[in-house]
Amino acid sequence: MKKRKVGLTLLWIVATAAGALVAYWVFLWQQREAVEARYRNMLTQLIRPRHDNETDFVSPASSLKDLNDLIVQKSHGDPATQQKLKNEVSQRFVELFKSQSFDMNQGINVELETTVAANWKAYTDHLSQAPLDNVWILHRYFLALQSLGEKEPTLIHSASLDKDGNISYKGQLNDKNAAAILQKLNSGYHSHIDLLKSAPGDVNKKFLLTSFCWYRDAIKNPFLVGYVFRYDEVQISAEDTRCREAGESIRTI
Repeated sequence: MKKRKVGLTLLWIVATAAGALVAYWVFLWQQREAVEARYRNMLTQLIRPRHDNETDFVSPASSLKDLNDLIVQKSHGDPATQQKLKNEVSQRFVELFKSQSFDMNQGINVELETTVAANWKAYTDHLSQAPLDNVWILHRYFLALQSLGEKEPTLIHSASLDKDGNISYKGQLNDKNAAAILQKLNSGYHSHIDLLKSAPGDVNKKFLLTSFCWYRDAIKNPFLVGYVFRYDEVQISAEDTRCREAGESIRTI
């Protein structure tokens, strides 16, 4: 009888331990599923075109921080897995920013791109290693600047900036937000030019000239050209000459 009681007690202990183990694994699975759902939802909300009229705006910097925290949880702290996930996110950002659906005339979109460039190192690392992707994004900026110049010629031709990058201009604007958009576009263009300048090689030198010709054509304001490229009058004149001599071929990628 005593042996039977001992056996039943052991059986109960084993069953309890097995139940606890199953419950623990179910808990871990539910946690992983919750993190995965939040991760997918965050990507859906963050990596998409926006419009300035949206009312449910969430700071891109805050969203990127939340995304990074989710990656840490999703990777269980493994650095290699974290880097892999960050690289995948970076590639999705690149494809979004290169796409025609991503309208750089919307200030909210420019803010997203510049915030990603400032806060997501894997993104700028990718652009440094893949200058063609970088210059495609610069082309999206060029198209937005060109469109802004057509809509707001007074702003584009009279604009100047102080040492902090604040814009002043003369005349009336058709769109009260145009100056703010120009400031954001200049900031974004400048950051991508810095990426081109930081990497050596003839390809980057060609892309740097291409980007200069695009900006010059869109803006036609030597002061802004000098500010964005950090060129003095002599450098601007020299690059102007190179643009004219190269013709349309330098403007294609």
